[in-house]
Amino acid sequence: MLPRRATKHTDVGSETKMLADWRHLKAYVLLGEPGSGKSSAFRQEYEANPNDSVLLTARDFVTIGPPESSEGKVLFIDGLDERRASSANAAGPLDDIRIKLKQLGNPRFRISCREADWITSDTTLLGAVAPDGLVQELHLEPLDSDEIISLLSSWTPKRLRNPHSFVEKSEQQHLSALLGNPFLLNLLVSAL
Repeated sequence: MLPRRATKHTDVGSETKMLADWRHLKAYVLLGEPGSGKSSAFRQEYEANPNDSVLLTARDFVTIGPPESSEGKVLFIDGLDERRASSANAAGPLDDIRIKLKQLGNPRFRISCREADWITSDTTLLGAVAPDGLVQELHLEPLDSDEIISLLSSWTPKRLRNPHSFVEKSEQQHLSALLGNPFLLNLLVSAL
């Protein structure tokens, strides 16, 4: 897994950092396109400090709740968009999460969601249950060219003989925009 970058947009500009550099935030929502690696990024962040965090799906968070040993830990709640897709009421899953976070005493949390399924007012609603009243929106950045080569090289020689040649051919075929999404990159490589 590659360390990933995320951008915070504000009224005065934007700031891009490694996702690990946003760990100081009490609460954030990680937004990204389908297949961009939100779940993998959450898993990597969780594994960086498993004694101080809990990783669970939005469904499990709402229906089962975090383990009793999670008090004081950062909650990584993955896949809000998947809960919304299966719900008749788009606001219901977020409200369920808000209720559970309130019951837990407003712990530190991170939530992942597809960009298209996020509603900007959701940030304000989540602020009511955030430890400091603030929730930041972080946008997962696509893989850059060095990250693409690094990921492709980690698959070599099992899947590719020459990652640089693959990238060049993809660019010639006007497919370079797809390479920044790990899922689509994997599909392209598999199609060869």
